[in-house]
Amino acid sequence: MKASLFCLLTIGLLAFSGCSTLPSASRSMVKTELYFGATKGNGGTVSEKEWQSFLDTEITPRFPDGLTIIDSKGQWRTKQGKLIREKTWLLLLVHQPSREDSIRIQKIRNTYQQRFDQELVLEVTVPVRASF
Repeated sequence: MKASLFCLLTIGLLAFSGCSTLPSASRSMVKTELYFGATKGNGGTVSEKEWQSFLDTEITPRFPDGLTIIDSKGQWRTKQGKLIREKTWLLLLVHQPSREDSIRIQKIRNTYQQRFDQELVLEVTVPVRASF
């Protein structure tokens, strides 16, 4: 009988300890995806070193709390109808919806387009629930 009671108490304590840290409350935020193609308008390619420098000087200072970069491959059709297949960096940001963040994102896009002779940097922003 004592062994059974001990087992029940142990199981109860283990189950309770697993629930002792409640998840933080989620909040309304937005997720922004930015797609940075590596093919320069002049026919060259954005190097890993150039990308890292851009990330360090233009993106991270504007979003120092965190971000995610995914190396990928993309394709799109130019205004002239040419199909481009290229290395692409996908930047994911989860942030508060604010005018200030929208301005920061637009500056990142504009700077990349100018610096690397890009026709565009695709932006996708959607509402999300997030907890940290």
